Order: sequence, then structure tokens, then C-alpha cells
Amino acid sequence: LFLMASQRALLAASSSSQASVSRMAGRLRTLSTSASPCSACSDVPQSFWLNGEAPAPGFGLNNLPFGVFSIKNGAAKSTEKKSKRICTRLGDTIVDLSVLAQNGHLPETLASDRLNGFLAAGRSVWSETRQRLQDLLVQERGDNSMREVMHRLDEVDLHLPFQVSAFSDFYASPFHARVRQFPAWWHQPLGYNGRANSVIVSGQPVRRPMGQFLNEHNEPVFEASRAIDFEMEMGIVVGGPGNALGDRLSLEGANDHIFGYTLLNDWSARDIQGWEMAPLGPFLAKSFATSISPWIVTADALEAFRIEGAAQDPKPLPYLRHEGGSIPSLDISLETWIKPEGEESQVVCKSNFKHVYWSAAQLIAYHSSNGCPLQAGDLLGTGTISGPDDFARGCMAEWRRTGQMLGDRGFLLDNDIVTMRGLCSTPTVPYKISFGECSAQLLPAKP
Repeated sequence: LFLMASQRALLAASSSSQASVSRMAGRLRTLSTSASPCSACSDVPQSFWLNGEAPAPGFGLNNLPFGVFSIKNGAAKSTEKKSKRICTRLGDTIVDLSVLAQNGHLPETLASDRLNGFLAAGRSVWSETRQRLQDLLVQERGDNSMREVMHRLDEVDLHLPFQVSAFSDFYASPFHARVRQFPAWWHQPLGYNGRANSVIVSGQPVRRPMGQFLNEHNEPVFEASRAIDFEMEMGIVVGGPGNALGDRLSLEGANDHIFGYTLLNDWSARDIQGWEMAPLGPFLAKSFATSISPWIVTADALEAFRIEGAAQDPKPLPYLRHEGGSIPSLDISLETWIKPEGEESQVVCKSNFKHVYWSAAQLIAYHSSNGCPLQAGDLLGTGTISGPDDFARGCMAEWRRTGQMLGDRGFLLDNDIVTMRGLCSTPTVPYKISFGECSAQLLPAKP
């Protein structure tokens, strides 16, 4: 019955121009290092290779995501100050941006333990900083000029990269939970406001929540949830000066408020959700944890992977309408793995960001359309990114409609490890962009 309740809850609820690609290709030629023997890794200078080995592609000079780190206890540099600091990743090397900022090479807002100040600086500062950082790293040729800011990835801990000021989760894939039963969904992106203070970084375990739901006798009980699910999503990190209360952000200007993207797992307790959801939507079924990856990949880094997304029919009202009838989207391959206790990890679903029906710009314009203020540090979830194929179902609740199962379980078991990965990789772009991992273990409930 609790599975039926979960089902009832779910049921109740431009392509880049050739000139843009050419600009990116030209920029790549500027960044490439001819000394690299591996074309897939050619945007990682050889002086940043560890033990002389080329790193796996995805974290090169064309990515440079932002994160926050500290030195691990017992690491080779553990005598250094252990404060949290802003960083980027180049191959398997962490680059301390706070030191570069303190030395005057980068904006002062990066000399911090969180990204919020830099997020508020705006697009021109983001782009100029990215260009400056690329130039600094290209100039590094093993002359030790940047050795003080370099750390091995295995010598650091990664932290939540910014203080989440507000978290809202949308419902942007038409393949998730049969949206055709909700007429309003086709005219505006639907969502709900979640809990910012339960957003956690990858690697931090999640505790199975206690809650109220219907048991097998159709009676309400307060017990540990029996139906914990993952939701494979992307998070949109909001930046820029924001809008004042009562003002709106336009669709045309919304892209200036997209700092970047991160992987996001919106953990869900389906039995609790099924009992509480009507009439106001999810509450305790969602607020116990939301995991994000430690890296924010900037919108600038994804420019070469922009594609034409879904054609929207019916056409949205003018304040949400992109010219041409289809939305600008991104080609980001997504996958989720589950490692049961004592077993090997296995991939359980694969999808793509291109299946999101509402663009990131539309989500921002819609969110502020009633005068709700958005600010730097806000996090917007896309909602579960499911695709048209059975193996592209981005949460376990959807598997029940297709007969897909993982062993004899219906949902996640205690000590399962759920890991999400994202990668941009196309034959027309000579490099890859990785989002890293968003991973967490589900721990037993506290009675």
C-alpha cells in the first residue's frame, strides 16, 4: 500500500552558432600543449600530470570548475593552514585560488572559504577570471612558480562550494511521472521550495529518515521510511546581483544569472511523500537531504556543448518564450550507479540533460516572475532528468512502471552507495568536460 501511495503522489504532482563553435575551437588551440602525447588530455599542461601520467580527460583548461577544499590531516602538506579555501581542479591537481587572489592575480572575492562573494560579482568578472586563470595555468611550465598553490587531489577534502541561500526544485522533464496529467505543466515550469540547510556535499552520508506513512494495513505509522529513492538531477547555481523584492528578471537577461551547473541528487522518501503530498506538495519526504557534487562547472565552460533542445508545444506565454520555438539546452550525459553493501557497483540508469523541457533561463525568469527575489547562492534543481527509454528513468519510482528492478528490492537499502556522474563529450569538440561525482551512502535510520 505504501508503494501505491507513492504512485498516487507522483501522479498527483538554440543550438550554438557555427561562429560560437569556431571561437571555442580557436580558444582550445590557444590552450593546447603540444608536449602532450594524448589528444584527449591535451588541455592539461604536462607540468600538472602526477607521476608523469596523463590524467583522465574532463578536468582540463577548458573546464576549470570551482570548488572549496582543505588539506587532509596526515597529508604531506598537513602542516599548512587547514582552513577552507576556494580552488579549481586541473587534471588530478587542486589549484588553490585563494593564494592567487591574495597575491593579486585573481579577484579578492576568491580569497574566501566560500564562493558566494564571487557568485555575486557577475558575468563579466566570471568570464575575465576564467580567462586570467587559463593564462596563468598555461604559463606554468614546471618552473615552480605555482607550486605553492598546487595540491594532489588525494591530499585534500572537498566541501560544499557555496552557502546555499535558497533551494527550489522543479519538475522539468516530460518523461518523469506522467506530466501529461497536469495541464499547467505545459505552460509553466512547476516546482516547490526545499530546504537550503539540508543541501550537503558529495561524500557526506545520508541518514534514512523517520516519518509518517501508511503501512500494509492502510494505517498511519511513524517509522523509518521503507521507500528511499534517488532522483538524478542537475543543479543550477544562481549568481549576479539579483533582483529586488517586487522586481522581475527577464528571460533575455536570465543567462547572466547562471553561474554554472552541478550534479544533484534530491533524495526522496516515497512512502512519506505519498501520505503527505496532497494538497500542498512534498515536505518531510524531501527535506532530509539533497546532495550536490563538489564542483560547479561554469556556463562559460559549457559553451561548446550547447544544442537546440525541445520544441515547446504549446508555445509558452511571451514572458517565457524563446525565439524560434525551441529551447537552448546542453548535451550532458548523466548516469547513476548503485553499489549494494558487499557487492560491485552497477549502472542503473543513463539519461541526458537535453531531455529537460524547460530551459535554465526559463526556470529563472519564471521563479522571479511574481517579484520573488533571487540572489547569488540560490540553487535551482531541474527535477528528475528522465529520458524516453526504459533505462533512462532517473529514479526508482519510475522503474515500477517499466518492470526494471535492482535485485528483489523496490527501493534503496541501508548502506547502498548511490553515485551520479556527468560528462560532456561529443565527436565535434576535441575535449571533454566532467562534472565529477555526486555520491553518498544511505545509513540506517536513528530510532
